[in-house]
Formats: sequence, structure tokens, C-alpha cells
Amino acid sequence: IYTLSLHDALPICNFKAEGLSGIAWAFAMVRFRDEQLLRRMATDIARDIVDLRPLALARCAWAYRLLLGRSPELMTALVVESMRKLDNLPTKTIVNLVDSLYASPPVVMQNSLLEKALAARLEEVSSFFKRAWPVGTQPSISLEQYTSQLMVFGLFDCGIVGTPVLLG
Repeated sequence: IYTLSLHDALPICNFKAEGLSGIAWAFAMVRFRDEQLLRRMATDIARDIVDLRPLALARCAWAYRLLLGRSPELMTALVVESMRKLDNLPTKTIVNLVDSLYASPPVVMQNSLLEKALAARLEEVSSFFKRAWPVGTQPSISLEQYTSQLMVFGLFDCGIVGTPVLLG
């Protein structure tokens, strides 16, 4: 990774958005920060954002939040593309995207659309909990049913934004 960042003349334009977001994610995984390279890559990723698959959208948002804090152009592109692909995004990916974009004030207005989409998805989880544990009574489902339904939701947690939404 360090060797990659040393190449100022690295022709990043030869990389596709998916590859560049993978490089950013790898940098983030090892907490390596090359601000100049990351900013160059952000422009190219934003330009070709339609090429990113759902998981890459979330990983890219997380990596840039962790390493740069902000990249308004990229974060806005991530939100717009996420909304375009919303029907194909797993709920956990939306949780990760919203949490990663939470600290990106320049995209607050667009991010609110993603937060609304997350709230709609969490409404199903909330309904399940209300049915499974009616107020003042014993649980109405078995441990196996509970575990099975949680696997269907694909969530381990609802994130810093989604947890208060779910509890609300």
C-alpha cells in the first residue's frame, strides 16, 4: 500500500471506480492515509460512481469518512447512487452508508433521503419485535423463530443512526 501511494504519477485514470474504491478501502483497513492520492481517487470514483456495486458503495463511504473526514463531491455522489440502487441495497448496507455519511454535513439534505429509506426498512424490524414481544406478555415466538427472522433481516445492529430510529 505504501509503495502504491509513493507513485505520484500513478495513472489512476486507468483504474475503474470499483478498483479505486477497493484501494481506498484497503488503505482504511490498515489505517494508511495518503490524502493527496485519496483526493485524486475521489474525483474519479465520483465520476464513475454508477459502476460501484452495493457493498463497494458502503465500503467507499466508510473508507473516505475514516481517512479524509470529508469529500463532499464523493459523498454526494455516493448518496445519489445509493438512492438510485436502493431496491438492490441490503438493509445492512444502508445502515453502513448512513452511519458513514452521518458526519458529512455537506450532504445532509441528500442524506436525509437515505435516512428515510433506512427508517422504512427498520419499520419492518420494529413490527417484528412488537409482534414477537407484545407489551406486558411473554414472547410469542420460539428462540429458533427469533433467530431465523433476524437472519432474514441480515442485521447485527442498526448503527448509530438506525438504532434510535428503531427504538423510536
